[in-house]
Amino acid sequence: MIYQFQQIFDQQSLIPGCSYFKDGQCLKCFEGWNIQDLSNQCKPICGDNLIYGTEECDDGNLSPFDGCFNCKFQCAKNCKICEFGRCIQCQFGYKLKSQYCYPVCGDALTLDSEECDDGNIEKFDGCYKCNNSCQIECKLCVNQLCFQCQDGWQLISNMCEQVCNDNLLAILSIEQCDNNDDSYCNDCVQLCQDNCISCLTYNQCEFCRHPFELVNGVCTSICGDSIVIVGFEQCDDGNDIQFDGCYQCQLQCSFGCILCQNNNICAECDPSLAKLNERTMKCEQIQDDIQLNEEIVEV
Repeated sequence: MIYQFQQIFDQQSLIPGCSYFKDGQCLKCFEGWNIQDLSNQCKPICGDNLIYGTEECDDGNLSPFDGCFNCKFQCAKNCKICEFGRCIQCQFGYKLKSQYCYPVCGDALTLDSEECDDGNIEKFDGCYKCNNSCQIECKLCVNQLCFQCQDGWQLISNMCEQVCNDNLLAILSIEQCDNNDDSYCNDCVQLCQDNCISCLTYNQCEFCRHPFELVNGVCTSICGDSIVIVGFEQCDDGNDIQFDGCYQCQLQCSFGCILCQNNNICAECDPSLAKLNERTMKCEQIQDDIQLNEEIVEV
């Protein structure tokens, strides 16, 4: 009897994972094992996060290239050296990051998810960051070919071309204007008013040259900056004081002067208000004389 029990135990031990053995057959397996109907053998359950029998690993999923696949060690795709599901070195053209192998963008090799790789980081040259790209003026780009351009650009042989005098202002271009009916638009260059260095239209200046300031789209001389702009100002003494020779950038001599010259020199006074002092060349009020005459008349 002891011999028979020992024989059954030995047979059961030859069937890995078997928990109940009878009449030469395994009828029940341990947890983590499944019994095979035809062979009555126990096979480890792959995908239950339990490692039994011939399983090298079990990560509970069926995803490939994540370190374990079908309960066998498997490294990331394009891995060159793999140890126990961990990638140590990637194949040429790939870089290792977090146990995965990614294509090296910029090595002039187009691999895996890369649409292109021209070996540089220049924008709008057909390939940028390993994705197909077109020139900046392109609105619809497919496989490095442009099929629709930005407003004002003409599509010619899958390229966006700027055409001057087509009455279409090409945005993001050197065209400042494109209007054949505008006499101030000359070969797509916007003509500006005097002293304006950049304008939207002839009458709408954006930036003025020094020392002018922009007022309602027009370049105007700055009165009070001590700079005389010929044709705009007669003088500029940097202040707003009356009768000191210059007032509001126009010549203005002493009170009563009707003919004022440079350097606060008066050439003629209003005889009803003042008389000319020929030594100082300034008008002197005659109010005192008028008042004295009035007093004499009263007496």
